[in-house]
Amino acid sequence: MHKQLRIAFIGASGTGKTTLANILGARYAIPFNPVGARSVASAMGYGTPYDADRAGERTLFQQRLIADKMLWEKEHVDFVTDRTAIDNLVYHIMHAPAAVTRAHVDSAMRAMHRYTHILWCMKADFQKLSTDGFHVSSPVYHDAYEALTSHYMWHFVRAGGRAPIQVRGSTVESRIGSVEWQLPAGASK
Repeated sequence: MHKQLRIAFIGASGTGKTTLANILGARYAIPFNPVGARSVASAMGYGTPYDADRAGERTLFQQRLIADKMLWEKEHVDFVTDRTAIDNLVYHIMHAPAAVTRAHVDSAMRAMHRYTHILWCMKADFQKLSTDGFHVSSPVYHDAYEALTSHYMWHFVRAGGRAPIQVRGSTVESRIGSVEWQLPAGASK
């Protein structure tokens, strides 16, 4: 019998989520969710989400990102993703707070139940802030992001949701090793 494997990484930018998600996807032969900020911005005709901001389209961008990401996840039995529904909710709150409704929060909380493993990459353990112009490089921004993420994760777990597994280590291999032992045995290639 096939045990479903839906791994989701949660955490601020620069904490290694995408790198680790790609590695686990390859090791466990499960698809990586390709829907992300860059792909949605590009599909909307923008170079970055910040271009959508300048055009006054951040709310539409966030709504499309969340909807497209959740749709992709519903269409796949197994997958790995570098952003949870809570991550996407928090970005929506931070960039378009007036557009966030209780329905958005409830939808994100329901979507979190789909993940079989939630792996949390904390800023304190590892964060490399980018200066690529695509990511926000302000430590204060990332502190606020992590505080909001912690708040919603706490509510999710308190309501009976799966507790996250904290990713530890300073190298990619040590970080993978810190969580891989908690994933199903024999599932990797």
